[in-house]
Amino acid sequence: MSTPAVTVPSTDVGAGSPVPPDALAVAGGLRLDRVVELRPGAGASALANVPNTLPVFDTHFQRFPVLPGVLMLHGMANLADVLLARDGGRWRLTGARRVQFRHYVRPGDQLHVAVEVRQLDGTVARLSGRITRAGAVVVLARELTMTRDAGPEREIS
Repeated sequence: MSTPAVTVPSTDVGAGSPVPPDALAVAGGLRLDRVVELRPGAGASALANVPNTLPVFDTHFQRFPVLPGVLMLHGMANLADVLLARDGGRWRLTGARRVQFRHYVRPGDQLHVAVEVRQLDGTVARLSGRITRAGAVVVLARELTMTRDAGPEREIS
């Protein structure tokens, strides 16, 4: 039996609402544009457009720009934080195992990011994640480890 998707008030991040960017997204990383589905304690999905104006494309790589894999993992971690933060606190990606990068992501692509909760134990959560483009799997992360962060948010400089 699956948990039903919910729509939350516009003051909270929920299904159909934009995701506020974190420090890396502000600094030029991948930004989640909209949460499509939010199933508290179970999973979530979001859309992310890859604009050609991301600063990373100036150097990675000029003649064949591709989105770095770490930024795709960052997008999954952001979505996991949105999902897990419904219970309070911020969550940080502390590990990724069994990750497969199957296709390049280029400027102009629209990505569907999804995470599913596998285990949740108070301060540690284990999830799986998947990013698809036009139905094809681009990144598959079989285990993402998120840890509840009690400290202040650090800035990226």
